[in-house]
Amino acid sequence: MKVNIFTEAGEGIGYGHLTRCISLYDELASRGIPVELIIYGRELKDKIVGSRKYRMLNWISLKNLKGIEFSENDICIIDSYMAEKNIYQELSNTCKKIASIDDYNRIDYPSGIVINPSIYTEDHNYSNYDVKYLLGKKYVILRNAFLSDEVKINPLKVEEILIMMGGSDIRRITPRVLSIISELYPNVRRNIVVGSNGCDVDLQSFGSDTVLYSNVNAMELKKLMLSADIAITAAGQTVYELMKIGTPFIPIQVIDNQMYTVKGLCAYNLVDTVIQWDSENFDRELTASIQKMWNYDYRLNLSEYYFNFIDGLGAKRIIDELMGS
Repeated sequence: MKVNIFTEAGEGIGYGHLTRCISLYDELASRGIPVELIIYGRELKDKIVGSRKYRMLNWISLKNLKGIEFSENDICIIDSYMAEKNIYQELSNTCKKIASIDDYNRIDYPSGIVINPSIYTEDHNYSNYDVKYLLGKKYVILRNAFLSDEVKINPLKVEEILIMMGGSDIRRITPRVLSIISELYPNVRRNIVVGSNGCDVDLQSFGSDTVLYSNVNAMELKKLMLSADIAITAAGQTVYELMKIGTPFIPIQVIDNQMYTVKGLCAYNLVDTVIQWDSENFDRELTASIQKMWNYDYRLNLSEYYFNFIDGLGAKRIIDELMGS
């Protein structure tokens, strides 16, 4: 028996799907279960996969998918925005069991398990009686680096800000954020995290306190999050990691599929404001949010609320269900 994890990643796609698939891979590997990542996309430059077993393949093509040899006891996990229903159905027909990771009830999934690892799933009409649904914050998937009990200690003064607009910063927001911070608080250290393609920012114009970190691994990112007094981040998977360690953050929605994460942040009062990347008042809204973060009690209350909101056991619960009878 082997578990095959199908996903997509790379330039023009992003790394959110792959990141959570790696967490499931690691949970399976820790139990001694053979597992492989099968990734659609260009050859990966980032070190995110590390030494894990993987191959690059256009598996969203039915012809290519049928060329993969499966045993009758194989289990498949699929995390995709690109694969059509016939791909899921082919895997369902071929493998012993499938689990589909979903964010917004994208398609009518075949029988098996459907996982929505989000803090907000209320708007989705999950009603297929042939499917077992694993929904909500109990199933939020975090990387191993974020599963320890190490948490942020908030200093009285903000001295360091972390900026994370996604691996490729598709909206080119980073320069705007840097300009606002530099004008408001020129003496604060500014750390920027980007993917392997770097970031089109003239760092020299923002001074020596602006540092770029490219292609960091999970443990390196965690250290940056812990050292940051606040984070300004795209409203994707990183908000869950920031919550787990208690770092206060300002979320910016940069793509449509972050909508439900944003709804969850607001529904649970985890943030006061979510900024839209294309807002006419972007600069003013971000300025107000940053200034609010300068209040120590406000940051401390956020951190304390975050600490126990996500317990980090999502991957374990998912694999328990997947490997059960």
